[in-house]
Amino acid sequence: MAVVYGIDFGTCYSCISVCGDDGHPTIVPSPRGTNTTPSVVMFNTKKDGLPIVGQTAKNLFTNPKAENVVAFAKTELVNENTANEYIVRDGEKRHLSTIEPVACIIYSIFSFANEQRKGQGLPTTSNAVITVPAVCSDIQREKTKLSAELSGINVLQVINEPTAAAISYNIAIGETLLVFDLGGGTLDVSIIKRLSQTDYKVLSSEGNSNLGGKDWDRKLLQLCFENLEWDIAEPTTHQLVAIEQSKIDLCVAKSTEITLVNPTNGVTETLTIDLDEFEQYSSDLIDNAMRVIDMAISSAKSEDDTLNIDRICLAGGSSKMPSIKKAVQKHLPNIMVELN
Repeated sequence: MAVVYGIDFGTCYSCISVCGDDGHPTIVPSPRGTNTTPSVVMFNTKKDGLPIVGQTAKNLFTNPKAENVVAFAKTELVNENTANEYIVRDGEKRHLSTIEPVACIIYSIFSFANEQRKGQGLPTTSNAVITVPAVCSDIQREKTKLSAELSGINVLQVINEPTAAAISYNIAIGETLLVFDLGGGTLDVSIIKRLSQTDYKVLSSEGNSNLGGKDWDRKLLQLCFENLEWDIAEPTTHQLVAIEQSKIDLCVAKSTEITLVNPTNGVTETLTIDLDEFEQYSSDLIDNAMRVIDMAISSAKSEDDTLNIDRICLAGGSSKMPSIKKAVQKHLPNIMVELN
């Protein structure tokens, strides 16, 4: 059986898996042993240095003075002609297109996966399937593919993330699944029916390309600014990357302690944010997400007026926020909701 990687390049995190001889995918852990790699790149300024990708680059990005670090590269793919200047080595500056940081991330996880397989005496490959959001524009779709090809990958197919989630979820033949996929930068809601062993029908696919986990990060920061009475209208990218861990902490705790540096005067302050307070403050984002569900159901009913949703799959890292499952369960009661 030919070896094929499945690559999920995400706004905040990326992941790679490989199909074994049994046809089931297995995630290839990152160098740190985690299932995902932060989608952050630092262009090394050393003379012979290569870009640094992942957690090390992300740790550097939390420093507001850090330079040559790129986060949220996926969101830049929508900009057709954007090019930013970075020091790539020994003082040399270059304007990099939007696909080059993405290619660095994809190449990093792809090459590490091949290294691991080679070390285990297993065959390596250059073949991969790449996933993209269902609401991905043609420009983003094509530039994601070009980024992978720039990494030396033979892209066999580009498929929508909700469809990939439905396949991995292995729903029964005849079942209909609603996939609520909330990633770092986008929300997709797709309703998919499995027709046979190999055939799936997408009854509808709706989304919001401007709603994702980073919007909850922004809300958390704005809540902190209000509580601290700081006159800051818009968080910086550095602050958004740094606050994410506090949002993750609120997925499992009732409160979290947050320390922030006021960029206007350099003063450091610490405050405690309660989960209830954060959920209430970000309730408008939940409302926006539920509207996408309604759009998907309405579209699916135009395809099948006898629509019956058997299960709901929460996919994407941002779906781990407790408020998401509570809201979906309240919005669609009596349907089993499971986290993929």
